[in-house]
Amino acid sequence: MLTLTAVSIVALTLIVQAAPAPAAKPAQAPTKQAAPAKKEAAPKAPKPVKLQRPQVTITTSKGVVVLELFPNEAPRNVSNLINLAQRGFYKGLKFHRIEDWVAQGGDPLGDGSGGPGYTVENETNRALKHIKGAVGMANAGRDTAGSQFYILKKDAPQLDNGQYTLVGIVMSGIDVIDKLAAGDAMTDIKVDLPGGYKPKAVGPSRGPEASNRVTAILPEDIASKEITESIDVEISVQVNGAATVKLKRGTGDKNVDDAVLAALAEWVWAPALRDGTPYATTTKWNVDIFSMIRKRLP
Repeated sequence: MLTLTAVSIVALTLIVQAAPAPAAKPAQAPTKQAAPAKKEAAPKAPKPVKLQRPQVTITTSKGVVVLELFPNEAPRNVSNLINLAQRGFYKGLKFHRIEDWVAQGGDPLGDGSGGPGYTVENETNRALKHIKGAVGMANAGRDTAGSQFYILKKDAPQLDNGQYTLVGIVMSGIDVIDKLAAGDAMTDIKVDLPGGYKPKAVGPSRGPEASNRVTAILPEDIASKEITESIDVEISVQVNGAATVKLKRGTGDKNVDDAVLAALAEWVWAPALRDGTPYATTTKWNVDIFSMIRKRLP
């Protein structure tokens, strides 16, 4: 038994010594640290849309209407509309004419007979047509546009006759135009201009005008004098209304001439205007010594 036990012990020892060592764990690559999360960039604000043409935004009690204007096709009429809008001329004015095909406004009198105090000539462009949404300048005949404008609710080819100036088109709010009733007002109006565009000066144009037209105090014996009944004068009027009068041809009697010149010196003058801007003038006139009626000389 001892022998067997000893043999068993020896065998067991050999078995234990012969048992393979446990396999080593394969080396693992070091774990990479996760890169810090990138901060999300703040969303960029959309770039403003660059205007190609002037726009006018009209606010009414029924909604907002946006017009795009045609400065290349009708430069003076578009400039006039913009100038009036920018100085607040249209604010509070009503659409006085509403029909199933058109809406018209811009009259300070509210009855279709008013205007800004001057007129603007027609600028007809045959490429532009009177289609739904077209914006044109109302007039009382050729070259008499002012402040009144119309917006078409329907095509109106009958107006494509060269008698009207189209100045723009409705960009948005044509449904507002359809809702308008006579008497609805323009509660606000705003103008947006493209970079580099500047409206032209548009306004009244006229020659110098005189007020306080006193008549000459002529000599009592004038009936006995052999004289001409008019004189020729040269009148210079500055931008501030200051005037000088020079005699160019007299009556043949110095006392009579001096009396007429003294009366003319008391006249109050308003300067000539070109598109609303005063400018100095020198003009020649023939003046009747009795009535002081003057006629322009060439």
